[in-house]
Amino acid sequence: MAFVSNPRSDPPSVSDAINELHRHHNISEWAIAPVERESSDRWRASVLIEWDHDENVRSSHPPTTEFMIWLQRKIHLDDWHFEGRGMTAAEQDRIDDSVWALGVGTTLGDDPLTDYHRLLKVLYAVAPDAPAVLDISSCSLHPGRWFREAAQSDIAPHPRTLFSIHSVNDPEGPDHLWLHTHGLLRCGVIEFEMFDIPPSYISEAVEMMEHVCIGAIEHGAGKARTKFSPGENIEIEWVPWPEAARKFSGKLGARDKDRDDYHRLPSGVIIHRRGIGPFASMTPPLEAFDIIRGAPIFYISNLETRRMRQLAIQRLPLLRKAFDLYRDHPGYAFFVKLGFPIEPSDSDDSREHLWFQIENMTEGQIFGKLLNAPIRVPELKVGEMDWRDLNLLTDWHLQTPGRRYDPDSITFFTWPQP
Repeated sequence: MAFVSNPRSDPPSVSDAINELHRHHNISEWAIAPVERESSDRWRASVLIEWDHDENVRSSHPPTTEFMIWLQRKIHLDDWHFEGRGMTAAEQDRIDDSVWALGVGTTLGDDPLTDYHRLLKVLYAVAPDAPAVLDISSCSLHPGRWFREAAQSDIAPHPRTLFSIHSVNDPEGPDHLWLHTHGLLRCGVIEFEMFDIPPSYISEAVEMMEHVCIGAIEHGAGKARTKFSPGENIEIEWVPWPEAARKFSGKLGARDKDRDDYHRLPSGVIIHRRGIGPFASMTPPLEAFDIIRGAPIFYISNLETRRMRQLAIQRLPLLRKAFDLYRDHPGYAFFVKLGFPIEPSDSDDSREHLWFQIENMTEGQIFGKLLNAPIRVPELKVGEMDWRDLNLLTDWHLQTPGRRYDPDSITFFTWPQP
C-alpha cells in the first residue's frame, strides 16, 4: 500500500490508475470490482498483467499475474504495530500530510519473491512518488526511496523483504524476549518464533531466524520435531507453537494472553531439544547462538547466491564511491566476497566464497587481505595481501561507525551533501 502524498489534489481515479498501468505494463484484462458497503475503499479494480520473458525468473513461473488495485483512506500508523527503518523527516511529514493510499494485492505463488517484486512494479506504476509503502502482511513500513529503487531494478529485493521479525519484551516481567515473524504465511510456509531469548543474544537470534525463514521460503519449513541445519555445526528443530507453549509455560509468548488471533495461526517455535522421548526438555537454541558469535558459515542457496551476485555487480559503483569518500575515515571498513571456482566441478555454481578487506580499489580489481581460511582453494592463505579480480565478485559490504551496509541496504546510506 502506497501513501498518496498530495493531500490538496483529488485522489487518483480508477481511470488514472488503469491508464498508468497501460503505460508501464501489458494489461490483458481489467474490470471494476465491487466495493463492500462497510469498506473504506473508494474503488477497486482487478487487473491481469502479462510479463515479458525475464532470465532472472524461473521458466516454470506463470507469465501472467492477477492483481487487485484499490484506493482507500490512509491507515493511521499509530493504530498498528508496523516496523520501519530509514525514514527521513521529510518522508514522515509527507506520510502525516497524506489523506489517501493506493493498495495493490496479489497471491504469491511458488516463487514468492518474483511475485512480490512484480507487485512492487505494479504499485510503482500507479504511485511512483509515494513517500512510503506499507506492507500489511509483514507489518513493515518501507521508505519511498527504497520502494522506487526496488521497483525499478530488474533484480528482486532481498528475500528478507518478504517477512519481518518482531522482538517483544514484557515490561512487567523478566527481560527475556519473544521473537516472532510476520509475512511467511503468504509465502506458503508457517511463521517462526523463539521463546525466552536473553537480550544479550538478540543479534544472533535475529540472524539465525532470518536464515531459517529464507530457507523455508525456498525449500519449505520441513517437518516438525526434525533436526535441520541452517549453517555449519548448527542443529535446531521447530515444534508447533501450542506444544512449545506447554514446555515454556509462563514465558512471554507462551501465555494465552500474549496471543491474538493472528498469533494463533500455524507457527513453529525454534528450539534446542535436550534428551529424548517424553522426558526431553526444550530450551532456546543458545548453543547455536554461541556458534554464530564466532565465525558462522550459513548455507545460502544457489538461487540466492546468483541474486546477491547480480545486485552486488549492479551496485558496485556505490561501494567504489563510498570507498573514495571514506577510505581514510576512522570507523569505516570495506569488504568484498569473491567466489573462486572449485575444481573439478561440473557446475559454475561450485565456488568457495571468501571475504577480503579492501585496502585499495581500481575499476576491475581490489587489493586486500583474505579474512577467512580457504577450505577447497588451497593456493590461497588467510591473511595474505594481493590484487584480486572483481569478475569473481559475489557480495560486498561496508562498515561504518553506526551500521553495516550491503547491496540491499545501501539505499539507506547517507551521502554527503554536494
